[in-house]
Amino acid sequence: MDTKIKNPVTGRWIKVGGAKYDELVKNGTISGGAPKKMVKKFTPPKDYSVPQKFANYPVDKSDVKWGEKKPTRIGERRKVMKECGESCFLIPSKLAFPICNKTKPCTYNCRGIKAASSRAGQWKYQKVLEASKKLSEEKGCYKTTKP
Repeated sequence: MDTKIKNPVTGRWIKVGGAKYDELVKNGTISGGAPKKMVKKFTPPKDYSVPQKFANYPVDKSDVKWGEKKPTRIGERRKVMKECGESCFLIPSKLAFPICNKTKPCTYNCRGIKAASSRAGQWKYQKVLEASKKLSEEKGCYKTTKP
């Protein structure tokens, strides 16, 4: 469990022992009477499954933001799942980590794959992270530079 206290400057909760906390202690802004709360660390569930094989869909490498093309609402995600199947999600049972466009279904989006990789790393979804890295290499989403 992590302990957090309220930042007197911004009013946000900060982690005790974190960089911002240490800075406020050094400046003398934080005193011992600051409100505290205990926060559980997030651990991903152990029973999620990631697709082992991905379909051979075309890849969208355009410069359009992923936020404009991703299926955000549950209805959009269900539509993509119905039309394209499990290959468009890295956790298909929960319709989580979408990697296909909503406008051109059955088209992988490189920015979506990169976003899934980033979020999987942040939230410690190790299987999702490995699958997204493998898929991004297969689809040529990351530029590799050789000396």
